[in-house]
Amino acid sequence: MKRGLLVSIGLFISICSFSQRNNYYVWPIDTATKKIVFTEAAYLLNADAATILNAASSFLTRSFRNPNDSVFIDSLSNTVYAKASYNLPVEQIGERGKGYVSFDVTIWCNKNWYKYSFTNFQHLPATPNDATGGPLENEKAISGYQFPKKYWDELKAKAYYRIQTTIEGLKETILKNNK
Repeated sequence: MKRGLLVSIGLFISICSFSQRNNYYVWPIDTATKKIVFTEAAYLLNADAATILNAASSFLTRSFRNPNDSVFIDSLSNTVYAKASYNLPVEQIGERGKGYVSFDVTIWCNKNWYKYSFTNFQHLPATPNDATGGPLENEKAISGYQFPKKYWDELKAKAYYRIQTTIEGLKETILKNNK
């Protein structure tokens, strides 16, 4: 009995130590497309579609101002579309590390609820000669040896954090505008 308890504690400590040394994020993968998709539906009592649409479009317009970004508002279907990006340079590989993570955002706005989807994440170079990561679903960057796995994993961790922060900001903005 004591031996089993000691083995269990040792295993638990080993797993905890391993997870603290490695940045491990669980990406939400769509089983049909095999792509990363952050999606959720949220319900708001007494909220109309136009108010949600205005809050969502305002948030996206304020948040994504890079030359590569664009926001489209479809008032007829109460949907906001955005081609957005985060500038995420990889300083460790020098000038070749300048690049950004591009993705698509769709927000469907309805009476008392909205649904968002963030998908099609890929690392693109700032100029054609820079290192390219490619889709974030990849285990290794497309540029191979020019973009070491350690730095690829760090870039993906930064992207994950930025995505989560953006989603929280979107939710807060919509909630605040519907009180």
